[in-house]
Amino acid sequence: MNKTLARKLADKVTRDQLIRMFDRAEKEIKDWAKRSSVNSSFTKGKSWNILRPALDEYENLHVLAIKNMIWEFGDYLDDDILPKKSNRKKPTPIHQEPILK
Repeated sequence: MNKTLARKLADKVTRDQLIRMFDRAEKEIKDWAKRSSVNSSFTKGKSWNILRPALDEYENLHVLAIKNMIWEFGDYLDDDILPKKSNRKKPTPIHQEPILK
């Protein structure tokens, strides 16, 4: 997940969707010692210990906190929330022999 997409999703994601994201991340992450996306001096485990309790403790979360949650663990969001990737194909070039005089 990149920062720009996380910022766009932070405005429209709900608390229930964030809880499901964290639940899925908890089950699927195997290496908690990997470097964090949000803060390079943290590991995924340290980011978890900071961000997950904030979701339970605070009723109104700041958009920046939600953005950081999605930026770090957004790969575990439900697929219907994420925007569809467009598979644009480049048109095949049309070749024409040059007309030489």
